[in-house]
Amino acid sequence: MQARTICIADDDGFFMRIERIDDAQDLATLRGNMELGLSSVGPAEDVDGHRYVPDGADAEVELSLRAAGDGVSMVTLVVRIDGGRYRVTQHLPHREALEGIAPSFRAMLGSLRTTGPRPRS
Repeated sequence: MQARTICIADDDGFFMRIERIDDAQDLATLRGNMELGLSSVGPAEDVDGHRYVPDGADAEVELSLRAAGDGVSMVTLVVRIDGGRYRVTQHLPHREALEGIAPSFRAMLGSLRTTGPRPRS
């Protein structure tokens, strides 16, 4: 699956990137890649990833990291949604619009549906 990037039309500084990832990738490798990606903003720290997905969603957060720097925060999650495994990156500039963006991103994740092959149970 190709990664999808969702931008907010009025301000393309806010965006969320969603990538379907292989179920076999181990969390230690994913963590290292996520820490490297976040290092351009600041040091990565563990956060409660459930605050980035909607309540009641069919979502299992496996890993969640956040970095904050000069005027921007980034959050990266590894989450299982609707039978698929995804890496979700949110780019959040520290601007006035931030207040309404996070709920919009949560709602978008709540509407995500997995198509194509699913892991065998």
